[in-house]
Amino acid sequence: MPSNFNKNRILVVEDEHIMRMLLVQALDNLGVAVVFEAESGKRAQEALEKQSVDIILSDLEMKHGSGFELIQAIRSGKTHQPRDTKILVITGYSDLSTLASVSTLDVQGYLVKPVSANQLREKLQELDVMQVTLKPPEAYERLQEIEQSSKEGSGQNQIKPVVKTNTVQEPTAEHELARKHTAKVDVLMLTKGMKLRQNVLAKSTVLLRADTVLDSAQITILQDMRTLLDSRQIDVELS
Repeated sequence: MPSNFNKNRILVVEDEHIMRMLLVQALDNLGVAVVFEAESGKRAQEALEKQSVDIILSDLEMKHGSGFELIQAIRSGKTHQPRDTKILVITGYSDLSTLASVSTLDVQGYLVKPVSANQLREKLQELDVMQVTLKPPEAYERLQEIEQSSKEGSGQNQIKPVVKTNTVQEPTAEHELARKHTAKVDVLMLTKGMKLRQNVLAKSTVLLRADTVLDSAQITILQDMRTLLDSRQIDVELS
């Protein structure tokens, strides 16, 4: 374990009492110096007005202030908490429809409920050496519409229907070249710059859409969600 691990101050934001207690206990057992807790995004923002933390572990779907709203406020500089705070999202099946939107907030990883002590330790160790790269504050201020549209589409198949036509398109030289540079890659072997050739699904929910050129944050989504993916083999176009 990194030598400065026990110096971390961590805020746990989770509305389920039992889950929150388990996370707090696990962090105590790992030797984390100080652990704060909040049952909603609103309570978390109130707590952050009184003290800052090094890491935030936050659920997404909560009453009285969602995790999305909390993270968006931090990233856009609307709280006393530093914008570049390292953030881990704690997610359940019901949160899957918002994950692609949350990735735009530049979080540093995801933990799937139920969270084991080993998973928590490994992710915190990754965070210890991870660099946080952010966009300007105004870029995050425009993201509230994303969460709203995500809520409206929650639980629905997000794949747009394909309109069939009678026209048969002959393969071009470009199509043939692209075909030769495609492969099915295990999710753990994805690298920045690869382009998705099909939607990536988790429990039939679209996490990332076809034609997405993968960046580090999106790769984090897929790798952290690998146990929920409909297939670990990702169809990509190599850069």
